[in-house]
Amino acid sequence: SNGSLIRYNQNSQNFLLLSNINDQKERRELVIRYSLDEGNSWSAPRIIYREEAAYSSMTVLSNGDIGLYFEADNYRNNFLKIFWFEN
Repeated sequence: SNGSLIRYNQNSQNFLLLSNINDQKERRELVIRYSLDEGNSWSAPRIIYREEAAYSSMTVLSNGDIGLYFEADNYRNNFLKIFWFEN
């Protein structure tokens, strides 16, 4: 299940943001994690979608928000979640 990794800059501080599946056995529970140290350590996961999900892709939008596009519900739905990042 494809995850997504992007670099995000907020107030002159760089972060890495990672979206991926948190469940070890099934494609469910899409989460976001962040790293302040270039990926050496990661935050606790923040749940974006609890049900079936896969193939997420993130981007930084022109206004600084983050767009997260992913497939859900056994590939029947596609969602775009827009959020801002605060650590």
